[in-house]
Amino acid sequence: MAGASVRPLGEADVGACEAIATAVHGHGRGGEVRDAVRFLRPLAIERDRRIRGYMTMPTFWPANHAVAETDEDLRALVLGAAAATGGEPLSLLVLARQAELFSRCLSERFRVVKAMTLMTLGAYQEPKGAYFPSVLY
Repeated sequence: MAGASVRPLGEADVGACEAIATAVHGHGRGGEVRDAVRFLRPLAIERDRRIRGYMTMPTFWPANHAVAETDEDLRALVLGAAAATGGEPLSLLVLARQAELFSRCLSERFRVVKAMTLMTLGAYQEPKGAYFPSVLY
């Protein structure tokens, strides 16, 4: 994406990430993002000097979730993460119902390793925006 860059996420970025998660999921994920900054290798996509999305752990799918303002921001974040991991393979859960993202990943030579079903127990609010889940969500 023109004018966008993917970079490591820092403590100062947590508020912006929480705001994006709240817009998409209806609740913030600040605690998870803070933990990711401390213990994982999270990445952010920045455009026009503003965070547009984040990914918590690009190379370990059980802990990796992402949220972005738009589908295009999420696609750019995934491709930027692929470049930022130094050749280590990305590992993420992409919902098949997110047909455009799923198709784009396949066209970029990602491969399906395991088909899984997203299930929930209790209250669930369908996200309104660009995201992919982790098993911890």
